[in-house]
Amino acid sequence: MSAISTVLLEFLKAWRSAALQCTRPFMGAPTILFIICFLIFGVDAIGFTAKDSPALFTNVSWILAKSDKLAMICLETPANPR
Repeated sequence: MSAISTVLLEFLKAWRSAALQCTRPFMGAPTILFIICFLIFGVDAIGFTAKDSPALFTNVSWILAKSDKLAMICLETPANPR
């Protein structure tokens, strides 16, 4: 959790009115960090799931990038060793 938040805060600190595109559900604590805490700093978390179409993800990314709002895309991999 601290590694994720440190990296995100470093890369998002210069952004105001930014958007962070992330997988849903992300791991528990980062979801709270993205949705609640980053909103305070003016960063909107826009989630997507594996059931969303690739076209939807691409279109949203393109729209955000063209508007200079897209600051970062976070992807969670299903690599839990359990």
